[in-house]
Amino acid sequence: MDENNIYSITINDFGLSQPANITTSMKLLGIYGVIPYVAPEIFLGKPYTPASDTYSLGIVIWVLHLFERPYNNRRHDANLILDIIRGLRPEIIILEY
Repeated sequence: MDENNIYSITINDFGLSQPANITTSMKLLGIYGVIPYVAPEIFLGKPYTPASDTYSLGIVIWVLHLFERPYNNRRHDANLILDIIRGLRPEIIILEY
């Protein structure tokens, strides 16, 4: 918070991504991340790019907007990965204030 009582948010990428608690199939493919936050093209073996980072950031913003985790009613498994590749996305919900 600054002297005018205004908050600011900073988003940083420290480049510290590393494997942690990921499935064997994801390790074999070199995919790092939590399934709902990984861009669909990464599951298809394409390289990480600024666009894939933007997709992940979009999911983070979705979580911050709704205070809900994406696909929380589903197992985070190969079936979810396939559905994401096929176009499944979290529903965009407009909140009434």
